[in-house]
Amino acid sequence: MHGIATAIIIPASTVRKSSPQQPSEKQSTTRLSKPLMIWSSETPHRVRLRKRIHEVQMAKDELEWQQRNTKREINVLQDDIRGLKQAITDKDKPLEVVETRAENRSYRPRVELCRDEPHDGLLNERNELQGTVASLIDQHNIAEDALAQLNQTLERLDNDWSIKGSSLELDERCMTKRQKLLLVSHKV
Repeated sequence: MHGIATAIIIPASTVRKSSPQQPSEKQSTTRLSKPLMIWSSETPHRVRLRKRIHEVQMAKDELEWQQRNTKREINVLQDDIRGLKQAITDKDKPLEVVETRAENRSYRPRVELCRDEPHDGLLNERNELQGTVASLIDQHNIAEDALAQLNQTLERLDNDWSIKGSSLELDERCMTKRQKLLLVSHKV
């Protein structure tokens, strides 16, 4: 049993009451056994406290890992959102051109309105571009919602990490105080 001290307890039946030196022996025995009793009761508490410190440190490390991954996901999602915005902007000009052509074709003065293959092609192209833009807008909205959720998750992780840090600091201060008290009790 390394590191565990046992207390020396003297039964009351072995103590003689008639001797004048007996009280001083009893006091010295008590002085010797008191630090040993404190040490023996201290050891399980210290082991539990060290275990708690280790568990809190592991939880804090896990939160740091989750924070890094969440930040990485946020950066990827922000890049995706920028790409979606650019794709929507890129589709605006062709859509305007197709709508202008279809409108010009519809309002030709002194020419009969004809629904021929080029006109149908312009309408199909306009519908495809509108569908693509609507799909990109939906994807953009979904990505924005996901980004908001990730930011909330990151905020929660930051808060949890701060709490774990405070808890770890308190546990370490408690361990230091307990060690100082143990040293003081050994001197007494």
